[in-house]
Amino acid sequence: MEELSDMIIAKLIDKQKDLDEIFLEQLEATNVPVEINKKLNPKDELLVNIGLSYIKLDELVELEKYNEASLYRTKINMLKEKIKDF
Repeated sequence: MEELSDMIIAKLIDKQKDLDEIFLEQLEATNVPVEINKKLNPKDELLVNIGLSYIKLDELVELEKYNEASLYRTKINMLKEKIKDF
């Protein structure tokens, strides 16, 4: 089950990256001067993933889906351990 949730999150992140690229291309086409940091560093990516996982965890707890919520809690703990390496 955890592998499935990891695969889903990875696909969502990939899709978001694609959408971000499209957005930036469209933004550049408007010729509006905007400064955007296009690439997050690995630590910031981990922080974003932790934040998104907390949001999903809260949603699942509210829906009383405790088994799924525990998977997100485990994922959050793993991400927190990874961030200690930075």
